[in-house]
Amino acid sequence: MVSVAPSDGGGGAGQTLTIAQLEALWIKAGGPAAKAPVAASVAMAESSGRTAVVSSNPDGGVNVGPWQLDTKGKGAGKTVAQLQNPLTNAQLAVKGSSGGADWSAWATYASGAYSSFMTAATSAVGAVEHDVEGVLKGVGNIASGAAGAVGSAVGQLLGLPSQVTGLLTALERPVQALMWIINPANVARVIAGVLGFLLLGAGLITLGLAA
Repeated sequence: MVSVAPSDGGGGAGQTLTIAQLEALWIKAGGPAAKAPVAASVAMAESSGRTAVVSSNPDGGVNVGPWQLDTKGKGAGKTVAQLQNPLTNAQLAVKGSSGGADWSAWATYASGAYSSFMTAATSAVGAVEHDVEGVLKGVGNIASGAAGAVGSAVGQLLGLPSQVTGLLTALERPVQALMWIINPANVARVIAGVLGFLLLGAGLITLGLAA
């Protein structure tokens, strides 16, 4: 975009973003992380990172926000207020630059003015990626810790104490005896034995009376 004496719209409203914040904003808006240093550098050259900054454009439009989007160009269809929204500005910058592949519409890119910010932007994007990696690692550690706790609990259940093992061994014989008793065949044997004992007793009584 062609910037001409940029000034803060609305009496200095808005905020000033750092290079790292511009890179994070670019990525959040869907821009490729690999293009973040150039995108942030262009924004710094265009607006110094100011979200509410506006400037006139020779085509009669107004350049707005971090990437100085022209209301008659890459920002067409949006009001100045809408373009002062950092995320909206970044999303249109991603779209207008074809994902960071074509910055020809930005005067600071064509003139090379953006390049003075590249060293800082390249270092900053490493920090942004490191933060994302740290978050993912933290989530991984939490999941790993939870899995470890579950594994420990299962191990304790499977590794039964010797006292419990001894109790199970002690209960084995009574259980076997109970199983023998409730076996129909064994019940029949017991009944037959009792009847035989009773008959034997009756026979002995009869012999005694006869004598």
